[in-house]
Amino acid sequence: MAFFWNTNPNPPAREMPQAVPPGEVTYQVHVIANSVDPKCSVTYNTTNVGYDELCQLASTNVGVANFTNAFFDNFTANTANISTATFDTANIQTANILNANIRYGYVGSDPTANLGIASKHYVDAAMANVPAGGSDLQNIIDARGDLLVGISANTGGRLPVGNSGDTLIADSTTSTGLRWRSTGSDAVLSQSVLNLTLFTHYDPWLRNRQLLLYRADEIVMASGQRVAEWSNVIVDITLSGAGGLDTGVEAASHWYEVHAIRNSSNGATALILHRAPETIMDQSFTTTTDNGRNLRNVGQFPLLSQSFIPAVAGPLTSVEIEVSKTGSPTGLIWVTLESDDANNVGFPDGVALATSRVMDVSRLPTDKARIRFLFDTNTSVSLSTTYHLVYQSDYTISDANYTTIWGITAGGYTNGRANEYHSGFSIWRQCVSNGGPGDFWFKTFVQGTPFTAVTLPSGYDQRCLISYVYNDSASNFKKYSQRDRQLFYGVSMDWRAFTSVTGLIEAVDLTAFIPPVVGLVGFMVQSPPVNLARYIPIGGVACTDLSLDNVASTGAMSANTYRISGGTGTTITNYGPIVVEKQVILTRTKAANTRLYVQSVSF
Repeated sequence: MAFFWNTNPNPPAREMPQAVPPGEVTYQVHVIANSVDPKCSVTYNTTNVGYDELCQLASTNVGVANFTNAFFDNFTANTANISTATFDTANIQTANILNANIRYGYVGSDPTANLGIASKHYVDAAMANVPAGGSDLQNIIDARGDLLVGISANTGGRLPVGNSGDTLIADSTTSTGLRWRSTGSDAVLSQSVLNLTLFTHYDPWLRNRQLLLYRADEIVMASGQRVAEWSNVIVDITLSGAGGLDTGVEAASHWYEVHAIRNSSNGATALILHRAPETIMDQSFTTTTDNGRNLRNVGQFPLLSQSFIPAVAGPLTSVEIEVSKTGSPTGLIWVTLESDDANNVGFPDGVALATSRVMDVSRLPTDKARIRFLFDTNTSVSLSTTYHLVYQSDYTISDANYTTIWGITAGGYTNGRANEYHSGFSIWRQCVSNGGPGDFWFKTFVQGTPFTAVTLPSGYDQRCLISYVYNDSASNFKKYSQRDRQLFYGVSMDWRAFTSVTGLIEAVDLTAFIPPVVGLVGFMVQSPPVNLARYIPIGGVACTDLSLDNVASTGAMSANTYRISGGTGTTITNYGPIVVEKQVILTRTKAANTRLYVQSVSF
């Protein structure tokens, strides 16, 4: 319904508004003088009965006016509170507009807070990374491939470009929430080989420093690309770059990864050597033991510990102790790594920095066993810092069924000591002060050479890990040959890993014989010419029940094997394959001078 202005008003006396029936308009009019509050509202009649009052403005220059519904061709207001309005043309100096749908227009100032209206000029400047505040976001970028990522609310940062072939993954532990995953570390790779033949060079003058990739029908690079027909490709550890070392200089007594590399632009191929991560024995005290401390017998020692100070910084990968059992304890035994207590110097603080895998105490022998506890976490130890190996178990406290940790009464390890926690007094104390050993028998193993990504030569952007080679103490390659992903060593002094001395179960460290991978390993045992039956079991670190009787172990995660041999001649026996983790196995021999050779490794 239209609203009509009366152009010839006849203002009546002011009185109460009268009800207006639906469908009609009122002609009760009030003429309002210029710049005077009209004291009323201008409204349309509606379909409902209402009280409508008409106001005629003598001039549109009104200081204050409240309009419920109105349409104007041209209107100028110095101050206006507008709930709902449609303007064809408007010049508003100051406006408090609750809701507006602006189809075309210009905003004269830039926003200073969220929800502010930005002009095209402002948006263009921001998109060009030159905001009005002066912060130039493009200066964050340092190199081609860098990424601008969110660090926190309203805060951005730079993620540097990764290496060629790396993949970007989410990682909540990093400052950016992202990280590049190298195709040589924890990535799930598509690297594989088909009909590959590789060996230390057949030329006697070259085999100490060169490998020859004789042929490969196909190598699948980490990028997933298949590259066919590799033949007669050589790598030399005395050289650098493609065909030699990726970085650094030749180092003795170290494993090297062998990578096939390729330039995807021109198809050039080569081999390159990269130093592999390695674990070394750091601290040890291995004098023949003569004294032990019982763990978890009645009223005595629920915890035992040995302190040490590392000489090599890096992740602690495993520790070795000498232990036996008495009776038939049932439960688990493990080792924790703990810091020195600042309030009780010389003793553990009770907070586990790392916890080893557990061992089943029921499978421990009643005689002494030197066994290895593996750590699956990457907890690093620092130089000049005292740590404690804390021996713990959960079997029932008993004077009949328990384990014993063995040590040396006189001690002699200069960077630590044996400690015991006395449950009756609820205190830590030194073992030697109460008739125990001065030090426990122990070894610690640290990853002294950490993982590093392969550095590809200029132009090369694809790679595939195809082999491992060991450079011995004389800086000569140990001889081997390879078919696909299986290394073959043969019977050679280079690969003699162990010669027995005692009949104890003991860990055999294979860091110079097996690459730093989990693999299937084949062994050969040479038994001495002794006229007696010999049972020579070997197995993984879980095989702590190796028996000298004709009984196979039930060792978990590896194949335990044994050999019955007799007569007067030397016996040679092939063993395996055995699953080997962290370059260590357990063995037990009945006779001295039994020799263990590594013959093959599959990875």
